[in-house]
Amino acid sequence: MIINTMDGAFFGSIIFEAIGAFFRWVFLRVVVMIKGGRPISFKQIWEGKKNPSFQENVEYGFSNIVLGIVIVLSVIVILKLVGV
Repeated sequence: MIINTMDGAFFGSIIFEAIGAFFRWVFLRVVVMIKGGRPISFKQIWEGKKNPSFQENVEYGFSNIVLGIVIVLSVIVILKLVGV
């Protein structure tokens, strides 16, 4: 079974967005815990801000994708430096 490159890019973007949203959620949970505020749910991070502007929603999703790529590349570099 051959995966079309468009399908691979689509699934890759979902995976990277999920990784980025997860790490953003963990970071914000820690910050909120330190400040003593109301906890943030993962759904709020995944869906983004409730803006009627389509462009802002796309930018928020894209920032999660970029964050996911940076985290995955950082883990790969750290593993290479350690020699695993």
